[in-house]
Amino acid sequence: MSNVIDFNKMRIEKVAKRIEDNLLEDEDQDKEVEGLAIDIIYDVLDFLGEMDIDVRENPNTIYDIILMVEVVKSLIFRSMHQDYPVQNVAESLMTIEDPQTALDDFLG
Repeated sequence: MSNVIDFNKMRIEKVAKRIEDNLLEDEDQDKEVEGLAIDIIYDVLDFLGEMDIDVRENPNTIYDIILMVEVVKSLIFRSMHQDYPVQNVAESLMTIEDPQTALDDFLG
């Protein structure tokens, strides 16, 4: 048994519950989701750093970082059955015949 506390998971659950309960106005909801997405991307960047991948070596990585934030926001909103503009971009970039099967296969 691990004593590691997953703060991101706790935050996701808290934000999802508040949104579900309609406790957040749209603007506040957007800020909460954006903050959560940024925290998740910081974790990704930390992991990359541990793998000796330094995104600071090329300033153009900011484009990819911002895109990752937007993609995570899109994922969060889609998971809550809400639309977000990046969802249309993702769907136009790839063709997936059976999204449920693809999701099940990816998540195992």
